Amino acid sequence: MISLFPGLPLIESPLFPAVAPSQGFTDEEMRIAGDLHEKGYAVFDFPDVDIDARIARIQVDLGPQYGMDLTDPDSDKTVGERRVQDAWKENDDVRAIAANQTVINLLSKLYGRGAFPFQTLNFSVGTQQDAHSDSVHFSSLPERFMCGVWLAMEDVGPDAGPLFYYPGSHAGQS
Repeated sequence: MISLFPGLPLIESPLFPAVAPSQGFTDEEMRIAGDLHEKGYAVFDFPDVDIDARIARIQVDLGPQYGMDLTDPDSDKTVGERRVQDAWKENDDVRAIAANQTVINLLSKLYGRGAFPFQTLNFSVGTQQDAHSDSVHFSSLPERFMCGVWLAMEDVGPDAGPLFYYPGSHAGQS
C-alpha cells in the first residue's frame, strides 16, 4: 500500500494518474481505480462464486425481518420495514459479502490503507431516494476514506429505480 499524502486516499490524490502505472495494478484494478478517481464510483462483478446461493439464503433468512416473502416475485414488497441494518452481525452470508477478502484487498490497495467493513444495510426494495449526500451518515477519520460498496441482489433495469450517482461529486466533498 502506498500513501502519497497523509490523510488523502491514494485514488483521490492529484498525483494518482502519474503514479498509478507504477503500482502494479492489474488491468481490472486499474480500470476500477481510474473510475473511482475520475467519477467517484466503479462498477464490477462481485468476486464470489457462491454469490447467487448467498443471495437466495439471504432472501429466505431476512424476509421475515421485513415481514414479507422476498423469494416471491409477486409479493407486495412496499409494506412493512424496508431495511435491516447490520445483518452482517447475525447472518453468515451477509457477513461473507461485507467481508469479501478480494474487495477488502482491492480497496486497501486503492485507498492506501487497510480497509474493513463496519456496517451493512439490506433493503427489500430500492428506496427511490432523491439526490442526497451520505457523508453525513457515513464518515471516516481522516475524512474521505469511507467507501460504500453496493450490491444489487436482483437484476436491475433503468425502470426499477436503481442506485444513481453524480459522477465527480466525490471531488466536491471536504
